[in-house]
Amino acid sequence: MKFIKKSNKKSPKANLPSKKVGDMSVVCLSNQPWDFKLWTNKKHVMSGLRDRYIPVLFIDPPLRLKIIKKVIKNIITLKQIFVPILESKTLKVYSPFRFSLSTNIGKFIPILDDVYVYYMAYVINDFFNKHQGKRVLWIYHVSFPGLEKLLKLIKVDLIIYDLVDDYSQMPEFSQVQDWLKQRENWLINKANIVFTSAPGLFNKYFPMKKGDVYYIPNAGAFDLFNKIENLLPPEKLKKILAQKKKIVGFSGTLDAYKVNVSLVKHAVQACPNYNFVFVGPVNLSDYSKEFEDLKNFHNVYFIDPVPKPDLAAFYKYFDVFIIPYNLNSYTKGCFPVKFFDALSSGLAVVSTDLQAFELFSKVCYIAKSENEFIDLLKVAIKEDSAIKKNERIKVASLHTWDHKINKQLEIICRY
Repeated sequence: MKFIKKSNKKSPKANLPSKKVGDMSVVCLSNQPWDFKLWTNKKHVMSGLRDRYIPVLFIDPPLRLKIIKKVIKNIITLKQIFVPILESKTLKVYSPFRFSLSTNIGKFIPILDDVYVYYMAYVINDFFNKHQGKRVLWIYHVSFPGLEKLLKLIKVDLIIYDLVDDYSQMPEFSQVQDWLKQRENWLINKANIVFTSAPGLFNKYFPMKKGDVYYIPNAGAFDLFNKIENLLPPEKLKKILAQKKKIVGFSGTLDAYKVNVSLVKHAVQACPNYNFVFVGPVNLSDYSKEFEDLKNFHNVYFIDPVPKPDLAAFYKYFDVFIIPYNLNSYTKGCFPVKFFDALSSGLAVVSTDLQAFELFSKVCYIAKSENEFIDLLKVAIKEDSAIKKNERIKVASLHTWDHKINKQLEIICRY
C-alpha cells in the first residue's frame, strides 16, 4: 500500500514542498456545490489550496431547470450561472447551467450538451490562461457530463482523480452502474495521479494503475473542533442538556445504504437513559421509513443540518460519538470525515468494524456485532478520562486537512 507517511511537524503550512506550489492553478470539477452545508473533501481541500495562494476555480455540479427555483429564492444569482463568482482573491466558484433535457446522467445529447461542454471549455481555458505555472484539473465528479469531450478541448498539464467514495455502489447511481464503472476505469487510466481516501478504494484501484495511485486518509478540521472550551451550548441542545442525561452524538447524513438503522434502533432501545442526537439530513439519497420511526422514541432527537463551524459546539456537549455504518460494498471504500473531527474534540468514538479505522483501533472503539456496539457505547462513556481524550487529540493532530493537502502537494510536485 502506498501510504504517505505522517508528518510530525506542528506547522504544516510552513512545511510546504520545496518546489514553489504557487506555480500552479487548479480547476476542480466537484460533485457537490460549494455552498453544501456538509463540508466534504472537495471544500476542505480546495479551501486549503486557496489558503496557500494557489488560484482555484471551483465548478459546482451543473444545474438544470431546478436553477429557476434557486434564482427566485435568491439562493443563486443569474450572473453565477454564466460567470464564476469571486469567493476570495484566489478562489472562484462557478455554478454552470446545463442546456440539456436528459435526466439520465449516462446519456449525452448532442447539440444541447455540446453547447454546455464548449462553454465549460472556454471558461476553464480562460481561467488557466490568466495564471502561470502548471495547469491542474482536479476531478471529483466522475459523472461530469461530456467529460471525455471536455478533456479534448482544454489544455492541462496534470489530471488528478480524487476518489473519496465508491460511487458505483451508491443508490442514486444504481440505474447507470455499468456506465459509471466504465467511466471510472477510463478516468483512472486517463489521470496522471489517483488519490484514494480509504483503504478499500486503494486496494480496489491500485492494481489498475500501479505507481500513480496513492492512499492518503481523510482528515479532520482540527483547529475548529479542538478549540471548544469556551463554546456555549447551541440553542437546539439546551432542552436536551437540561435532562442531565448522557448524550450520544452523530453528525452527517442518515441514509439507509450508509447507516445501519437497525443497529441505531437497537441501541436506542437498549440505552433509554441516554439521549441520541442526530445532526444532519435524514433520507437524503436513500429513503427508509425506519429513520422516521425513530422519531417516536423519547430519547431520540433530530436536528437539521448546521454549518460546519457551528458543529463544534455540538461536539463539546456530546459524551460519545457514534459511526453506526453498515458493512457493505459502499462503506468498504468509505472513510468518514467525522471520525477525525470527533477525535479532535477529544470525543470517544464507537464505530462498526469499518476497514478504514483498523489502524486507529487504539483511540476508538470498534464493534464487530450489534450487541458489542451497545456494550462498547456504555464502556466508552464509563471509562472516559482526560488521558484518553489527550490520546485521541494527539492522533487527530497528525491527521489534519493541512497535513493531507501537504502530502497531496508533495506528490503533485513530483509530476
